[in-house]
Amino acid sequence: MRAPCQCETRFATVVRCVVTRRELVALFAAERARFAARYPSVARASLAVIDARCPTGRDRCAPRDLAWCYPATGEVCVLARALMRSRASLVGLLRHELAHLARPDLDERGADALASRVGGQAVRYGSDLVQTVAPRALH
Repeated sequence: MRAPCQCETRFATVVRCVVTRRELVALFAAERARFAARYPSVARASLAVIDARCPTGRDRCAPRDLAWCYPATGEVCVLARALMRSRASLVGLLRHELAHLARPDLDERGADALASRVGGQAVRYGSDLVQTVAPRALH
């Protein structure tokens, strides 16, 4: 049985854990099911992992540009470089994008608020301005 993720080490200290595509698909399926319990249309959502540096059609992008969605088709897109992020960050990204699918009328803060309510953990932003989930549940 393999470890839950492949980790990069430096001087015997884990520096960064790399989530595999298979693990991302499993995270997406779990989060999609969580959202679909409240927003049934999200049950049809799909995930695409994009092997590109930037979102489709863009030559330049910010390091924080890692995921987006298309509410009309129900597709959530994640750049492959996002797989270098922590599991908590990927969960935050997925919940945020699923919130946009559940409620396309929401702005960014509204999507974060909905993602926090549905996921039971606060979606917050790290120093790099990328979503992540808080380590403890909301009360």
